[in-house]
This record gives sequence, structure tokens and C-alpha cells, in this order.
Amino acid sequence: MKQLLVISTVIISVFSSLLLNFASNFQNKTTFIVFLFLSLVMTFNIFKFFLWGYIHKSYSISNSYPLTSIFFPIIFIISIVTDEVNFSLYKLFGVLFIISGIIIFEFKKI
Repeated sequence: MKQLLVISTVIISVFSSLLLNFASNFQNKTTFIVFLFLSLVMTFNIFKFFLWGYIHKSYSISNSYPLTSIFFPIIFIISIVTDEVNFSLYKLFGVLFIISGIIIFEFKKI
């Protein structure tokens, strides 16, 4: 259950990042659209704030927070798909290092 809750906060963070990235394309066109996107992002993050409150009441921060580092590989994959990053082996090794750390951290508790 802990993993599902933490992954949901990561998904909210990714979605918020994508909304902010998309809103930046409209910054010179209309203030209303930017305000709408910022309002959505604020709403999602307020929900995430309360979700984190529940997570930290139910689980130790040292057991729940490290899983949030999956955010970085997800953003890297999205950046590759949208062609916004220069792909290199160093970046790939960094992402693999993060993922292997998450796997080791999560499986050591079993």
C-alpha cells in the first residue's frame, strides 16, 4: 500500500511538471490559460500535500520518501520521448543507478 501511495504522489508531480511545461508555451498568448494551468497545478499539489500528510502518519519517512526518486527516471524518459534532452550514456547510467538503488532499497525490506 505504501508503494502505491508514494507512486501516486510521484505521478501527481510528473503531471504537474508536464502541465507547467505546457503552460510555458502560452505565456505570451493569454493570461487566462496560464492562470488556469497554474490553478490546476496548485490544486494537484494541495492534494499531494494532504496525501503526504497521510503517508507520513502511516509510515516512517525513511521507508516512504526514497521511492520518490523514481520521479527523475520518469522525467528523463518523458524528455527523451518529447525530444527535449540530449541522450548520452552518462545520463542512461545515472538513470539506471537511480533505478537500481530503488530496487535494492525496496527489496531489502522483504
